Amino acid sequence: MFQLLQHMRSLIARGTERGASLVEYALLVALIAVVMIGAINFLGEATDGSLRDTSDKIQDAVEASS
Repeated sequence: MFQLLQHMRSLIARGTERGASLVEYALLVALIAVVMIGAINFLGEATDGSLRDTSDKIQDAVEASS
């Protein structure tokens, strides 16, 4: 009887480990997604000004040569 109880406990413990690892993977994926979105927003704002400056300079050069 004791062995059966011990075996059932090990099965339950093994089952919760798998569930916990699935939750951990889901949290890691969510964290990676949040970091990626933040990085894209940061880089987008950082490069926006320099791209606008370059565009303005090209447009000024084209207008000056006309």
